[in-house]
Amino acid sequence: MKDGLRFHNGKRVFSRGEVAKHNRVTDGWIIIDDKVYNVTTWIPYHPGGEKVLQMVLGKDATFDFRSVQHSFQAREKLQTLWIGYILEKKRFTANEPLDWPIDFGEEGGFH
Repeated sequence: MKDGLRFHNGKRVFSRGEVAKHNRVTDGWIIIDDKVYNVTTWIPYHPGGEKVLQMVLGKDATFDFRSVQHSFQAREKLQTLWIGYILEKKRFTANEPLDWPIDFGEEGGFH
């Protein structure tokens, strides 16, 4: 721990609350697979458009990132934006909407 900050493998460790504060185009961070990325400089160049990233700024974008077939180059670019790790693992609660559609089918069970 340096100056009250936490580090892991040379990278800073952030809380979800800290990441949530960086939710603007002029200061945008996202979480993917428990890693924190500062995407501020990449927003204007994102091939899917700025709005795609704007929707997930300050949030966990793991599901969104995995939902798209990103190229090897995109994954390499992401690594250049990596600034640290997330402190808390993702937890789901009953009040949280699910990230994916669930098909209950005619019988009402999961499919």
